[in-house]
Amino acid sequence: MGAGRWVGRACSRLALVLAVAGALCAPVWGGEYRSLDEAPDNIAATLYVPQQLAAAPALVVALHGCLQRADDFDDETGWTAVADAGRFLLLLPEQSALNNPARCFNWMRPEDRERGRGEPQAIVTLIDAVRHNYPVDPDRIFVAGLSAGGAMAAVLLATYPDRFAGGGIIAGLPYRCVTTPTALASAQAATLCMTQGNRLVHGAAEWGRRVRAASDYSGPRWPRVSIWYGTADTVVNPINAIDLMQQWTVVHEADQKPDETEQTARYVHRIYDDAAGHAVVELWELKGLGHAVPIDEAAGCGVDSVGWWLRWWWGDDYVEDAGVCSSRRIASFWGLLDGQ
Repeated sequence: MGAGRWVGRACSRLALVLAVAGALCAPVWGGEYRSLDEAPDNIAATLYVPQQLAAAPALVVALHGCLQRADDFDDETGWTAVADAGRFLLLLPEQSALNNPARCFNWMRPEDRERGRGEPQAIVTLIDAVRHNYPVDPDRIFVAGLSAGGAMAAVLLATYPDRFAGGGIIAGLPYRCVTTPTALASAQAATLCMTQGNRLVHGAAEWGRRVRAASDYSGPRWPRVSIWYGTADTVVNPINAIDLMQQWTVVHEADQKPDETEQTARYVHRIYDDAAGHAVVELWELKGLGHAVPIDEAAGCGVDSVGWWLRWWWGDDYVEDAGVCSSRRIASFWGLLDGQ
């Protein structure tokens, strides 16, 4: 995170200890952070509340990737700035090392890929806690994530399609790419899915069936899904993004031929419409992007705080300045930015 952000975090934490946050620290980005104490299933969370909040705000749940924490996924990815612009609430769950030593959301485990169980249920419980304290529009709840967070976003969209209006999956995996019955076998299968995709699934119809079988929901409104991948991703094979596109176009009863295609030197953006002509799935292919959230610092979206020399020493922070603001584009696809 940027230097100003480090100062803001330190000040906020000191203020919390002294219980006089308002007197000591002004918000760095205009909004404020509030901790959620429920922490179901060892998952903590922070809520970002913009200074100017809509009367009936939308709620976006943003899920970090492995080796990250919630505070690596707010202003670094551009989500806080987008929340300010859209006047919506931003919920940032944080995985515990007790659940996963690498702090990955456990999208692959049997107990964490079903409705009413494990981490999906814990995240829904956090959403309900926010709704208890804020007048959230129940028809405008969304979830987005990177890598394991993206894969967990896919789990939530599949298992709770009645609770989410849309999703954003960056370098993630399709729902039930892993179907093995034990935790050990699931970990092994997850590695294969990440590196090769699930080649035992034959055809888009089977991918779609796996989502439809995850709950008793029958529609009519399935979540709109924004899917992102980088052509240089060496962690999650880009074939998974294609499988995600197939999975969700089938769920929406759309075909796999894009209705609109935009191509630039940086990306290829494909949009898939349902039978009524509504854009229900989009697929972003970022040329040369690695395993990261694409941001656009020049446009005020995100902070790529790790330079090449520090990246070599410290490791990747999973944020790359690609000249494309994924957070803003995803929010626009969901209809949260009034055409921005």
